[in-house]
Amino acid sequence: MHARLSDSTTPRLDRWSTAGVAPRQRLEYWREVISKAVIATSVSKRDSGDFLGQITCRKFNDITFNCFDSGGHEIVRSESHIRDQAERRFLLSLQLSGRAHITQGGRSIVLSPGTMGLVDAGQPFSVVLVGEVRRMVAVLPHELVLSHFPRVTQMAALQIDPLQPCAEIIRDYVIRLSQPQCVIGAVAGDVMSEHLCALLGIVAASQLGVESPPASSRQIRKDLLLTYLRRHALDPELSPSQAAKAVGMSVRSLHDLMQHTGQSFSEWILDARVTHARRLLQSPGAAQRKIADIATDCGFSDLSHFNRMFKARVGCTPREARLACRAVDGTSG
Repeated sequence: MHARLSDSTTPRLDRWSTAGVAPRQRLEYWREVISKAVIATSVSKRDSGDFLGQITCRKFNDITFNCFDSGGHEIVRSESHIRDQAERRFLLSLQLSGRAHITQGGRSIVLSPGTMGLVDAGQPFSVVLVGEVRRMVAVLPHELVLSHFPRVTQMAALQIDPLQPCAEIIRDYVIRLSQPQCVIGAVAGDVMSEHLCALLGIVAASQLGVESPPASSRQIRKDLLLTYLRRHALDPELSPSQAAKAVGMSVRSLHDLMQHTGQSFSEWILDARVTHARRLLQSPGAAQRKIADIATDCGFSDLSHFNRMFKARVGCTPREARLACRAVDGTSG
């Protein structure tokens, strides 16, 4: 059955379920639901049991995020479906349980829980879903994704390499934007959706071996860079070249973008590490930890360097910061 929730501040949320549909009509109902929520396809069952499935769909302008729960079945997107639905889309799938066997353009990929795949809905494909399936599917505008790797005119099914640094961020975005219980305003959702397309373009371009062009705006590129730096600031091996490669830009572009933060790369990283160290020093149980261990956890390989940088930014030594916190708490020693 179908219900719609909407107001002036939140994006539209649609829900469908086969629970209230007669068993003989469920598969056809499911096909209609997928055509509404995702894209036109045909659907067939993989076993003889009654089919059950539910979908929640959230829409941000022309981008939708779907959360599926269902039994096993097969989905086929044919040439006739493509002719009848001229608008092209990319489908980004995140598998949460069960498996998805995707075939497109002579390439087959298998998505197990935690992995992601990308297909171009402007080309035929098939998906065989096995087991008790839970998956999230983002339906993305073809032109918006291609604007971040325009040299790719046709692409077969692509499994997103989980070792790509931006893959973790993409996964977080899909989960956050797909979960029906997560409250996200329309404006924030629109911004996150565009960032997702930029990240996806960077990752796909890297895996396909094509040059990724500058993102559509300086702000998006800067946001992507800072998101990466926040996640990896405590890595003692982090360098400008490593970060630049991870987000698909040159080292020169990285330093140019950092200028717009008011800090150099090294200054930004030092501030992030010292801020985290100060938080650890003032946290419960800090008295039982060596300051050298805290420094190491925050990306510092040299204790004297850590002490100098901490005092220059906080105005006291790490030991003094810890003692001051304990004095406020009323503890001794």
